[in-house]
Amino acid sequence: MRNFLEEEAGRAAARAERLRDWLRQAVSRLRGGGVEVVALKGAALAFFHYEEPSLRPMGDLDLLLREARDLERATAALVGAGWIALFDTPRHRVFARPDERMARPAAEDFAGNGIRGIQAYDFRLLARARGALAPEISSNEKERDAAPLLFAADAVERLFPNTFEELFQSSLADRVPADLRAAAARLPSLRYTRPSRGWTRTLLTLIEGSLPKARFFARTVFPGLGEVRANVAPGASGVGLVAAWVRVLARRVGAALRVRA
Repeated sequence: MRNFLEEEAGRAAARAERLRDWLRQAVSRLRGGGVEVVALKGAALAFFHYEEPSLRPMGDLDLLLREARDLERATAALVGAGWIALFDTPRHRVFARPDERMARPAAEDFAGNGIRGIQAYDFRLLARARGALAPEISSNEKERDAAPLLFAADAVERLFPNTFEELFQSSLADRVPADLRAAAARLPSLRYTRPSRGWTRTLLTLIEGSLPKARFFARTVFPGLGEVRANVAPGASGVGLVAAWVRVLARRVGAALRVRA
């Protein structure tokens, strides 16, 4: 175990240095092109809040544009600096360096999979420095996303008590039915502690109302082309992308039928 951790520490340190260089290059290139940008998540925390960036491993860099309309200008700037625009997902445009490969570039979902331990510790780190956290959330976000936000906050609290202010948690809890919160509380907090099967069924237990459940189930069974490209067939297009979509659909329909049986 000691040898393994030493090897991992060395790899994490080397990866952090590469990411630091790429972050500097990307931000410099974007701002030089008149695009204002801010680093998010690990890209902000590793280099500004952790004592050593290698202590906060991450797979990629998340950047947020101040203006959505700057996306095409940002793309041109990054491509001009050597990045490759791989594909779009519903929330991201994904880029890579020519020598980088992503085996499974997909957004991770807490409700279905659990929270990464390092991401839970991110909140604890900030709470130790600033006191219990009360993130600013708009009324629209509370209305639309109160349940997943509360599920994640509750999971972090179970791991690191007193990370969030009680008023913040109660403001979310007021908008989430007690039975949904109880269902989420029964799930293990950490990623890789969930059952390997039953992802769709787990998510359905955490959604309120028949219509939202039906919408989620339809999206789960019928994948979008962008989702297929991101998760299964990076770089595919045309007939190849359609063939990958059909394979994913057949696999999901078969799984849904087995669940019903």
